[in-house]
Amino acid sequence: MGSDGSLRALEESRSVWERRSAENPYRYVLRERLGDRYVEDRAAFYATGEQEIARTLAEGERLGLPARRDRALDFG
Repeated sequence: MGSDGSLRALEESRSVWERRSAENPYRYVLRERLGDRYVEDRAAFYATGEQEIARTLAEGERLGLPARRDRALDFG
């Protein structure tokens, strides 16, 4: 895929997520694991993000990564 194709794919992905977030932003995040039970329980929903970051940081630490933790990139 060339750069034009990559840009189109990125724009299509952005468009899909914009529609989903307007519809119900909580419904689509980690849906395959959480189902609908966290759509109404916002505290539990946000707790899953904390758990996910803790697991990611622990795995990075196990691998000796990252060298620094002063910045993060969030997709979404």
